[in-house]
Amino acid sequence: MNDNAPCFLFSFVADHHIDYVNDLMMEALGYEDHEILNTLRFEDLLSGGSRILYKTHFYPMLIIQKDIEEIFISLRSKTGEEIPVLINMSFIKKNGVDYVTGAGLKMSKRNDFEKRILDARRDAEKALQENELLIKTKAQLETSRTLLEDQLQNQSRINKEQIEFNKILAHDLQEPLRKISIFASRLEDFSDLKSQEEKSRHYLKRVLQISENSHALVKRLQVYHALDYKKLHYLTASFETILKDAIIKTGNLPLEIIYGEMEMNEVYGDIPKLTILFSELLKNSYQYRSPEKPSSIHISTSKVTENYHQALKGAYRYIEYIRITFKDNSLGFQNYSGDDIFRPLQSSDNSYGKGIGLAFCKKIVGLHKGRISIKPSTNGGSKFSILLPLEMPNNK
Repeated sequence: MNDNAPCFLFSFVADHHIDYVNDLMMEALGYEDHEILNTLRFEDLLSGGSRILYKTHFYPMLIIQKDIEEIFISLRSKTGEEIPVLINMSFIKKNGVDYVTGAGLKMSKRNDFEKRILDARRDAEKALQENELLIKTKAQLETSRTLLEDQLQNQSRINKEQIEFNKILAHDLQEPLRKISIFASRLEDFSDLKSQEEKSRHYLKRVLQISENSHALVKRLQVYHALDYKKLHYLTASFETILKDAIIKTGNLPLEIIYGEMEMNEVYGDIPKLTILFSELLKNSYQYRSPEKPSSIHISTSKVTENYHQALKGAYRYIEYIRITFKDNSLGFQNYSGDDIFRPLQSSDNSYGKGIGLAFCKKIVGLHKGRISIKPSTNGGSKFSILLPLEMPNNK
């Protein structure tokens, strides 16, 4: 042992009396040799709080690990003064006896140093709060980033919609018109032949059906396109009210609504448009219902925190959303392919939605600065997850 070392040095028989303390440590504690050596245990030199930590945490760790490093404790001098010390301790065996040796650095200025750090931090925070220009600039920057995010999302959506509408104009609307022309020409061929009356009636029925479907599709596309030009009017309404109105909007389809865990019972948004959203989901569930069981819908809600920025890479702004889970027991989507299911005219069945129902859902949620996704179930059915901001976006 080195009595001249610039640190505290000590040793003691494991869980027994101290057998060595160097001069520097003895002087700091204010004891005489005979008052400590072979008289006191190490824990007798600790303050109340440090003694508890030593017995319940540090010493058990020392027995298991054989070494502990940079442990902060407080020694108590003979006069009762607390001396903060940073110590290292090791478990050794000497002459068949277990010893604990330790070294400590006095940290008497640590509290002053920490106080200066806290004071400096408070001063910096106060300066930041008092700097109105900096705060205003930061707020304007955040607003600009939010606006840019919304513009990027809108531009991305509009670009995708333009591609889809070009496809619709080039094929989906042209094909019904082509069929109308074919059936009409065949009607003309058979007009003078009484033997072909039944076939003529069949072709006429097909012409009328295609004409009606094409007309309905055009009307739906007009409504879909007009959503971009109608400002959202935000209100709060209960899910029970919205779903009740949505069922009426479907023509009172026989659907059972089952409410699960509802962390939130109300939603904030443009209520008429959200009613359309749920009516389209309900129609979709009924359209693809299983013939073996009645259609049922499970609704649950929860509150989550997500990054608002999706289009602006590297930007982060976490806000609260309501997550709405809409799960049905339908047949689901056999040819499911991610977001493609929300593209217009993905369904070949023209009843109800004319192949554009889920596209309506995607657009309405997007206009609310939210997100919608679908997760098919292995046991059949579809599970939609809808995220809507709890508060109205800043740019609205």
